[in-house]
Amino acid sequence: ASDVDKFSRENRSLSQQTKDLARQVQQLLRAQLDRVNNGSNENALVPYGRTRRPINQQSPRQLMSADAVITDQLSSFKDVVELHEQHTHQLATIRQLTSDLMEAHRKIDDGSTDKEEITQVRNELGAMREARQRQEHMVKAIIDQRDMYRKMCNEGSSAPSHTPLLTIEAGGSSSALALTSEAVSEDTEDLRERVTLLDRELNRSQGQFKVLTDFKTELESSLARATEEARQKRDEAVRLSAEVDINKRRSDMLSAQLADAKKVLNSYVRKEGSMDAMLNQHVMQSTTDQARIEKLQDEKRIAEAKLRSIETTRDIAVASEKRLAEDNTALKMEVAQLSKLMDSVQRLETGLVGQKDQEIESISQERGRLSNALHKAQKELQDAALRADQQRDALQSESARLRVKLETAEETAAAADKKLAEEAGRLQAHEARTEALQSQVDDLQTRLTRRETAEAGAGLAGHLVVSNDVKVKELELRLSEANEAQTRAEEGQSQYQAVALAHEKNLVELTSSSDTKINEAQAELKVATERATRAEEAVQKLQGNLKDLATEHEQLRERLLKDVQTAEAKAATLTANGTLLEEKIAAAKLKEEGLEADLTAARQEASEANASYERELRAHANMMTKYQAQSVEKQKDASMVKELSSTVSALKASLVEAHVSSDQQKTSLDHRIS
Repeated sequence: ASDVDKFSRENRSLSQQTKDLARQVQQLLRAQLDRVNNGSNENALVPYGRTRRPINQQSPRQLMSADAVITDQLSSFKDVVELHEQHTHQLATIRQLTSDLMEAHRKIDDGSTDKEEITQVRNELGAMREARQRQEHMVKAIIDQRDMYRKMCNEGSSAPSHTPLLTIEAGGSSSALALTSEAVSEDTEDLRERVTLLDRELNRSQGQFKVLTDFKTELESSLARATEEARQKRDEAVRLSAEVDINKRRSDMLSAQLADAKKVLNSYVRKEGSMDAMLNQHVMQSTTDQARIEKLQDEKRIAEAKLRSIETTRDIAVASEKRLAEDNTALKMEVAQLSKLMDSVQRLETGLVGQKDQEIESISQERGRLSNALHKAQKELQDAALRADQQRDALQSESARLRVKLETAEETAAAADKKLAEEAGRLQAHEARTEALQSQVDDLQTRLTRRETAEAGAGLAGHLVVSNDVKVKELELRLSEANEAQTRAEEGQSQYQAVALAHEKNLVELTSSSDTKINEAQAELKVATERATRAEEAVQKLQGNLKDLATEHEQLRERLLKDVQTAEAKAATLTANGTLLEEKIAAAKLKEEGLEADLTAARQEASEANASYERELRAHANMMTKYQAQSVEKQKDASMVKELSSTVSALKASLVEAHVSSDQQKTSLDHRIS
């Protein structure tokens, strides 16, 4: 019983801790949602903005209220230290309240047991008083009968002293006296034979009564054992029903927590989908930017062609100026270098776009595979929960049927107890009657002995013979009544024995049925536990895949950052080269006034091309900044998913521990029953 109470307390403590963890997880989810919506995590862990007072400053009345303590102080926390302190105080408060509640229940049970014992003792005392009154009446009747026989004996012993004198004075002959003596002797022998038969019958009745008494004692002990077994089965059924209710509430609570976790995961999946859509949009924007860059490059090539035509015209016009020719040659070399740089930038951007497309496609495939695995695990968990509910309903119906059978067995045992008590009273009355008959026979034998030594007259002898015949007939009548009562007692005992055998058979059937149902429930619970373990392994595998995906995404982001930095450096170099080119074009304009208009147009076109290219580069830089911010947000979401997954794993571990504890309790109960 102490082990069962200990396990019950541990189960209740685990259930309460699971509920508190669920509240904390919900609060963290609300805080995360507020941070995502508002962009700030200020006061995220203090939802109501209230001032918290330490637990040791609360009043004793507030400390003794479990609902007030848990609702106002132990549901939320600001940091790990406060969480640990609250958890310690929570354990102390719950254990104190649990011990107080168990003590109150124990006092109530003890009080009810004492009342039942007092009522039983009072009933037994009343029965003993009634039996004593009956015995007093029987003793009084025996005393009256003894006094009557004593009076008759005294009268009979005093009469023969005068009878011989009267007979002699009357002149009676000795032959008549001899005949009278012979008749009295024959009657005396007959009476002695009857007394001997009565003694034999009495001894046989006493032996049968002793056998019946032993059988009655055996029946009482068997009935006590059957009653104790029925009580143990009833207690076991109550405990099993309580455990089923506890497991049902725990399963519902874990199902609710799992549903909340699924909702959060679905929200993150939707968020990831929106981020993928945004990424696709950025990819399309990058493609558009690439088209614009190609268009600008075409315009630049056209400008370069125009510039080369201008240079050709200038060479034809000013072929005599060697310095100008050298400058033009240097300008051509720089333009060729710039073209090479632009080609390398274009190839680099093309490679980056292709690599990005491949990585996006691999991420999409991995996400689809993980989503399918997650849906499959969710379906298996739902099937396991449905089977557990069906098993729980079957156990509840079987428990109700066992309760009905136990109540019927208890009613049958109570009726058997009542009948056995009545039969015991009858046996006691029969025993008293037998003892009275024995005392009467003893008195009769004493009187006969006295009569043999004191009888002297025929008239008195005849009177005594008649009186003795009457008494013998009365004794035979009483003996026949005693035999009939004994026969009825034997029939009642046979009926009680049949009832006891039927009761034992019902107990055996109930025990076998209960053991069978318990074994089936244990097997189903084991299967459900294994399925939950497999589902947990699948979830852990998915978590590992998500972690690997996040790592690959981080590496890709770092490579993109390096590529962007390299592109920015090259763009700065190109800008510097463009500035030098503009300066050289201005010098050529001063030298070649005849080509001023063409050179001015070429410079303007080059400036517009550079400005457009710079705008495109800034737009691309902004796009990469947004992409980096989204990558950081996605990483945060991945960390949050990891935290939620660890919480779900902890909850599942607690569920597995609860199942293991329940299996251990059922195993211990099976050992005790066997």
